[in-house]
Amino acid sequence: MFFNTVAIIKKFVLPLTIFSLLMGCEKAGTINFEPKFNSHPALCHETLNKHQGWKIDQFWFYVSDLEIKEQDQWRPLAMKDTKWQHDNTALLGMHCNESGDNNWQIDLSNVSAIDGTRTIKFKIAVPFDKNHQNPLKAQGIFDNANMFWTWQQGYKSLRLDMSSNNGDAWSFHVGAVGCNSPSALRAPKQQCRQPNIINVTLNELNHGKPLIIEIANLMKGIELGHQNRCLSMPMQSSCQLLMSNMNSKSLSVIFQGDNNE
Repeated sequence: MFFNTVAIIKKFVLPLTIFSLLMGCEKAGTINFEPKFNSHPALCHETLNKHQGWKIDQFWFYVSDLEIKEQDQWRPLAMKDTKWQHDNTALLGMHCNESGDNNWQIDLSNVSAIDGTRTIKFKIAVPFDKNHQNPLKAQGIFDNANMFWTWQQGYKSLRLDMSSNNGDAWSFHVGAVGCNSPSALRAPKQQCRQPNIINVTLNELNHGKPLIIEIANLMKGIELGHQNRCLSMPMQSSCQLLMSNMNSKSLSVIFQGDNNE
């Protein structure tokens, strides 16, 4: 079954992480991310470490409902509208094509400094009221056919596409499942049966470093290839395995801090 889970991290050196996250504030009001694969930078057009012949074609995900904890109270952070942020949702990632589009930063320069923050939480998801909006009228990061499925199903909250030197391909797309409406061209009036929202809470964050996204463990146990891709099909064995890497029992080892200096 797909996931709708919350991770609360209390330890910082845990194995088999998908996302190893650290709070980074190069300037007040900025959170930076950095993708890695087996602890090596995951760069466009470069073969992934320990996956000979495989490269990332694109990797994107939406971040929403960002909050920090101050004096035991949660404080929502309002994202300013930019090229990569709209309606308090940010689109992060990279496209390894001729466009070279990439963004690994959340701009919070419109809010007060967050240097003292030690706990943060967010969702990898598009909020329901934005997830099923009219694609012909969508603005900013939601005017993006690359991340859109149908009006009924909404957006892909996470998209990872890879290809090999021999022409094979592999994809992992996360999005809502079980969306009820009269047709694919109609938005549902209620939340989908399996919204597949990833809720993340991180404690004791280390400042001065980016949030490291460790991609390798997202694919733990998967033999890369077209037959093992996952396009949010709950009954497909590859989807079940990928989602088992991200379910409520695994999130404590998927999301972790890293105290290494």
